[in-house]
Amino acid sequence: MTQKHTPLPWELDPEGKSRVYTEGYDNMIPHYRILGVIGGKAGRTVADVGGWRDRLNAKADASFIVQACNAHEDLLAAVEEAVGWLDSSLSAFNPLTARGNVERARDILRAAIANATSPQADHDAP
Repeated sequence: MTQKHTPLPWELDPEGKSRVYTEGYDNMIPHYRILGVIGGKAGRTVADVGGWRDRLNAKADASFIVQACNAHEDLLAAVEEAVGWLDSSLSAFNPLTARGNVERARDILRAAIANATSPQADHDAP
């Protein structure tokens, strides 16, 4: 049985980083929580990103996870739709129909790429 993930969208904790004491270290290690948005409000912690080895990249990693997860369903839908248009083009006898289908598939994929690479909300505040 496949387990469902926390509903999207996810977001970086708007309160910024939390500090977690790691035994054996003198300082507190920054962690960034990824929250599931439930009923329009940030709620359940989905993940806690950070640790002593990757503390410099923890925020960027957490932001990337949020962006990738939030874009996943739209990217998958766009690729599936584009494949349909391309399959239709391969079976078309009319070169104009095939060209139109390929252009439509290209436009769908470009929109998906733009969505997946759009900057997320600014989380650079300490």
